[in-house]
Amino acid sequence: MSDATAMPSARPDTAERRALIVLVDGDAVWRESAAGALRGHGYDVIACGSLADVSREAFRQGASRAADLLVVDGALADAATRRAAVGDDQPAPFGDCPVLIIAGARDDEVIERALEADAADFFIRSTHWQLLVERVRRLCRMTDMKRELLASHDRLARAHTSARVGTFDFDLGSRTFHGSTGSFSILGFDTPRTAISADEFLRLVPRDRHEVLFSATNHAIRADVPFALELPLRKVGGDWMTVRMEAEPRRNSDGRVAMLRGVIRDMTESVRAERDMERLISADPLTGLPNRNRFLALCTEAVAEARLHGRQVAVVALDLDRFTQINESLGQVAGDEAICTIAQRLAGELARLTGAGECPGDSQPGVGPESEPVARGQAVLARLPGDEFAIMVPMVQDPWHVDAMVDALLRDLGLPLTIAGTECFVTACAGIALYPRDGDTAGLLLAHADSALADAKLRGSRSFRWYAP
Repeated sequence: MSDATAMPSARPDTAERRALIVLVDGDAVWRESAAGALRGHGYDVIACGSLADVSREAFRQGASRAADLLVVDGALADAATRRAAVGDDQPAPFGDCPVLIIAGARDDEVIERALEADAADFFIRSTHWQLLVERVRRLCRMTDMKRELLASHDRLARAHTSARVGTFDFDLGSRTFHGSTGSFSILGFDTPRTAISADEFLRLVPRDRHEVLFSATNHAIRADVPFALELPLRKVGGDWMTVRMEAEPRRNSDGRVAMLRGVIRDMTESVRAERDMERLISADPLTGLPNRNRFLALCTEAVAEARLHGRQVAVVALDLDRFTQINESLGQVAGDEAICTIAQRLAGELARLTGAGECPGDSQPGVGPESEPVARGQAVLARLPGDEFAIMVPMVQDPWHVDAMVDALLRDLGLPLTIAGTECFVTACAGIALYPRDGDTAGLLLAHADSALADAKLRGSRSFRWYAP
């Protein structure tokens, strides 16, 4: 068999072996082959020909736990949302998992609807089982990590409720916060305090946030309404934290607002968990490059900007040739090292070719969820599942420049790499799609670039093709 059709022999890590995959596809031959490939990698698979058969097949196999991933034929899933794909009449254990759509090479509308309906990913129907397994592995890993983060976030929220909360009464006359013993310990005071002055508190608040705090409290007093506000604070010991203040006015016997009574919560760990979740959703954990979700979001922004100015946007799908040979001969660790080295090489060459320079704090253009290369008109490099990368070039004036850029990238990749002390040679192929000629949405452009990539791979190493219907 060729590299594309050979059944892979590697098995996933032990932690991933028992993931449950629901595979729904009307093509019995392809379905059984795909199920065999997934089972060969240690996954539990419920395979059936229609969504209506999922419950019966799950019952027959004795599977009652939640599925980790639903792999479904786009023709059966239609819009491919979790609810639409699984159906309201299906049992809950199979209704809350990411969806991987199976589509034909020409099923552009199916792919577009699936992506718009929040499908997690798509796979062009083929016998490239290694690519299918890589996409399944990535989605299952993301599902596990999200569950762990959500569980951690829930534990932190309960801990804050029981321990990391201070109560206070702020006396407007004396401008003093009063509280019970320990109420202000979260602010870092060395000794228990039952009162602190407004000036002491304001010294902990960054000066540029004073106006926001004054505005919120003054409005609450004048309008006699509660307020809630998140603030960064520098604790007495010097460490930064994020707190949430919630308070409501209290009137005295004369009917005047004389006090604000409220709570102050330490939200630092909660905010950090949310940022970790954002990084998980937006960045590839191995290379730090934007992942597929982030790439599509940035591409969507670039298309909107190009539409406004009458420009073009190029999307390049780039796939390494015979990369599995590195994994098989040198091992998975060396394979990961190779992916990182290739990502760095691509990023450096892309920056040189486009004149993007370096992003602050990073050596790769468009790296990380907080960078916004589109706003600066820079090219974006992303890592897609497995050994595939994607490049988005905004504000294209002449497609010939994209042609030259891709040719230079492929030639640069052909230079030798030293991986695990061994000299390796890696080549690649690429497919290119252009907005608005080849599609007007990010998902459609990436799908068409993938289609052009498949054509390029038929023509041999270091080939690249533009999309043609």
